[in-house]
Amino acid sequence: MTGPASSFRSKEQVLADLGKALYFSEDSLDRNREGRIAPEQIKRLALRCVKPALLSSIFIFLPLFMWISTYSARENVSFFAAAPLLFDDLAHMSQSIEAHGKIGAFFRMATILIGLGFGIFFGTRFPIAMYFDLIDGTLFVREGRIVAREEQTIRDNGRDPIEKYYFDLKGDRFQVNLAAFRAIENGGFYSLYVLPRSQVLVSLEPKTMELRAQDGTLLAG
Repeated sequence: MTGPASSFRSKEQVLADLGKALYFSEDSLDRNREGRIAPEQIKRLALRCVKPALLSSIFIFLPLFMWISTYSARENVSFFAAAPLLFDDLAHMSQSIEAHGKIGAFFRMATILIGLGFGIFFGTRFPIAMYFDLIDGTLFVREGRIVAREEQTIRDNGRDPIEKYYFDLKGDRFQVNLAAFRAIENGGFYSLYVLPRSQVLVSLEPKTMELRAQDGTLLAG
């Protein structure tokens, strides 16, 4: 495993590598310096909200849609007129068993409950904090030395271990991908642009930390 970059690279090279790893451009970085999220970053991060919302909706509503459509065709009524028939059957299981048999009644109930369970599961994965971050559109900057860390979880049965990568900064930890882990100059001084509620790192750039003596003389740049 190749760790954080150790060979000398210019600030521009490091920034270019980080931009590729974290999918931000010079234009979006300029926007981040103003304390705002760039439109292209909003579109990319919005996918994290769309996926669980879409899956939750599919699992909750698809079984209902299928059963209402079945009732509509069987009773020869409109889709909207068939919905109360389904819900009435669900609310009165004994009558539903008499009308459709145990297997039919329980199969219908099971498919709806299983779909509801999966829908709730994916609903809990919805990143509410990020959703409000994207609506607000603001971010904040953190500056300091970054320590890049790798954590590995060993799995049974000879499966590949789970590897996660982080940037640690003054007690805060930001999870990143492998490309960003490899692009960073470990121990370097950086400005990090972070969403305030979800604490998601959207971009960062290497900075030069100035060290001065007590009389104000520049010691290192």
